[in-house]
Amino acid sequence: MTTTDESTRIDVDLPPEFHAVPLDPAVEDRAVAQRELIETLAIDDAERREGLGWFLEALALMTRDTHVSGTAFCAVELDGRPSTATLTVATQAMPSDGPLVFAQGAYESMRAKGGYTSVRLDRIGTVSGVVATREVEVDGRSTQQITVVVPVPGQRLGVFVTVATDDLDHAAVYEQVAVDAARSVRVTAVH
Repeated sequence: MTTTDESTRIDVDLPPEFHAVPLDPAVEDRAVAQRELIETLAIDDAERREGLGWFLEALALMTRDTHVSGTAFCAVELDGRPSTATLTVATQAMPSDGPLVFAQGAYESMRAKGGYTSVRLDRIGTVSGVVATREVEVDGRSTQQITVVVPVPGQRLGVFVTVATDDLDHAAVYEQVAVDAARSVRVTAVH
């Protein structure tokens, strides 16, 4: 998945089961990209196509005016049962280009903020990063959120990869997806 904001292009590797949500600010371009995605998924049922279209548009609208630079979703079968998740990539400017300073600061901030079941410093690829988990209630259902925070070496930029799922039985699988995605973060162009 490639994400962009005004100044940075970031590439993140995702498993093939995750599909990037079109976030183009131009409604016409976004609608065309959404239709193409639905065609790629080969959904024939008209109601399901419409429902997925509304879901994609809701995700696109929810990311407006945020630091979110990309989002994706999956709908798979794990251990014989349906399983879904969303993955979101957000960026944040760092006050320093020191990756360890950023990782330590993110760790302390997330711990102090509370609300997380666990927060730990971890080696994510070539950098130190933070892995934080929490369980939240969404419409009466428990949802597991896994956030992995990594600095981008040589840039004053931090990347947040968050996976949310209501499949609590497979939270460890989705945590690995988040860690792997964060490990793959790379800047391909800075304007």
